[in-house]
Amino acid sequence: MDSIGFFDEDDENATVLRELRRILVPKGRLVITVANGTPILADFRPRDVERRGAVVFEIQRTLQQRPTRLVETIAVQEPSGITHYERRQRLYSRKELTQLLEASSFVVREVSADYAGRPFDEAASSKVVLLAEAAA
Repeated sequence: MDSIGFFDEDDENATVLRELRRILVPKGRLVITVANGTPILADFRPRDVERRGAVVFEIQRTLQQRPTRLVETIAVQEPSGITHYERRQRLYSRKELTQLLEASSFVVREVSADYAGRPFDEAASSKVVLLAEAAA
């Protein structure tokens, strides 16, 4: 699951996890993937431009505090015109995400940097992948 962090309120993220816990059998497993907030905050870039062939992506970023949320305004320029998008994502640290899972009656069994199980580095890994198990 990779939708944690995209809700407007932290309570909504917790509600989803509590519902997942409710429907999972004891010791049922859940994999959660989120962006690792630590390196994003350490190397915050308010603007980026990416080119992919004839398509140009202009990304403007701002940070909201309490809770820490990354807001990206994205302009996609194609030969046929420009489209605008907004993306809001709650930035979790591994510790915060672990606490959220534990508060929802999950036990974190593994933490890695990707689906291949590479070691997680708080300062450098772009993602946090957690394997959690429903408490018995």
